[in-house]
Amino acid sequence: MARTPSAGWTARIVRAGTLALLLGLVAVTPADAAIETHPAPTALRLLSGDGEAMSGDGDRYFAYGIGRTLHVVDTKTGHQSRRTLPRDCFVSPDAAGDHVLLPCFDRRSLLVNVRTGRAVRLPPPPGTETEWDAIGRVWMRSVVPCDGGDWVDAKACVAYRSIRTGEVRVQPLGAHTEMQVGDDTDLDDPDLRLRTYCGPSSAGSAPSELPGLASGSHVLAWTAGGRVAIRTCGQASVTTIGGPMDLTDFFPPTLTGGWATWTEEAGRRDCKRAEAFGYDTARGIRYRWPVPAVERSTCVQGPYHTRYAMLLPVVVKRRATEQRFSLGFGLRVLMARLPARP
Repeated sequence: MARTPSAGWTARIVRAGTLALLLGLVAVTPADAAIETHPAPTALRLLSGDGEAMSGDGDRYFAYGIGRTLHVVDTKTGHQSRRTLPRDCFVSPDAAGDHVLLPCFDRRSLLVNVRTGRAVRLPPPPGTETEWDAIGRVWMRSVVPCDGGDWVDAKACVAYRSIRTGEVRVQPLGAHTEMQVGDDTDLDDPDLRLRTYCGPSSAGSAPSELPGLASGSHVLAWTAGGRVAIRTCGQASVTTIGGPMDLTDFFPPTLTGGWATWTEEAGRRDCKRAEAFGYDTARGIRYRWPVPAVERSTCVQGPYHTRYAMLLPVVVKRRATEQRFSLGFGLRVLMARLPARP
């Protein structure tokens, strides 16, 4: 999703508001299973550099930064790199696999291979004033006018560009009859099939389960009391793993790579005693990380995680300028290794 440099969290705020609206209409029944909480064997440590926008691929790499300064973290090795972008590009990243996609003012998006460091400027999507705004392991995507012209009275189509070959395909938005919100084509699939969660949508998932919070053989749900719950595909019962949360003001948990992660705060207005949690879906174990103060702040946004680490943005005050920190605050990033599995 394309974002302006200072709107790295806006999409998550809107997403949280949408979840709150939906969750007010549904309820699930949690399984009566007590989840023991273990102190995390690793600590959250502060990474270098400020951020206003960030993205993770859910597997290994995490990108963040501000303006033209991009930081990329290899969460498997812990290595962190820094690069300066071209003058007409800025950090509003979308990450997948080995690549980070970044917007540029001339619509020729910048594609960076984080393994090799090679950067390529891409031709813009066909017949539109937009740019490539989402990326998967195989394809990138942009919504374009179907007639290849401007948006006046135009129907919406979706353009896809192959990362490896540069092939471009255009198809009507909603070509998949099961699409609900926007385009849910799997950008990791060479054949661009509809992404599925816990099998076909007719499998009988509870209405409080949202497709974007499903991964592998598990799907996240919420109880009527605002607690985080998880269900194994093919099973009717769910297990409560966290919460309660204030559904009008929280950042949704994440689920990928066999882990669910989320944050909880006691006293959201003044951000007291923030804690981060991780749930190992394979072993049914929950871990807790106390959030250390960063520049006297424990106001958290997030979290993100990969198969190897949790990454937690912390809000810090910054002096606003036209180019940087336009909202009067920025983000620092904390990272902790996820506990190793035997």
